[in-house]
Amino acid sequence: MTGCESGFVAHVRKVVPNVKRVWELREQVMAYLKNENANLVKHFEDKRWLARFAYLVDIFNKLNILNTSLQGKENSILDLEDGIQGFQARLGLWHSQLVAGELAMFPVLTAYQVSTGLPLSDSVKQNIVEHFRKRYFPDSQRAQNLQWVKFPFQAVPSHDLGLRQAE
Repeated sequence: MTGCESGFVAHVRKVVPNVKRVWELREQVMAYLKNENANLVKHFEDKRWLARFAYLVDIFNKLNILNTSLQGKENSILDLEDGIQGFQARLGLWHSQLVAGELAMFPVLTAYQVSTGLPLSDSVKQNIVEHFRKRYFPDSQRAQNLQWVKFPFQAVPSHDLGLRQAE
């Protein structure tokens, strides 16, 4: 692992637990911000902002799980592509569930919604849907290009390949 990659992994390992910790301590953070007359206190008093924050706690946790699953010496590029494609498929599933009003895939957001007794506002749902639309991973033809490695006897050669490459 290069220094840059290990630095990124270390950063992710610090950020995800800290976001969750700030969520867990939000009442104390709000009290501190009020005491300091900080402008940020308005966010901790805003139920829609807190719902968005709860969603971020959930999605960061899911991204951390994905990140951890993609690490290891025994993972090939095929394993990594499968993990990323699986996560992208789950994003699509979560999108359809959210549109249907189901939040079970986001336990922190669900708990927050239950604790407030308020339904998730349409603006928060729209924010989450827009967040899903912003792809987490760039579109890549790499998965298509690697099908011949996964299924060498089923792959159809691309017309762009020369005879030698297609063989």
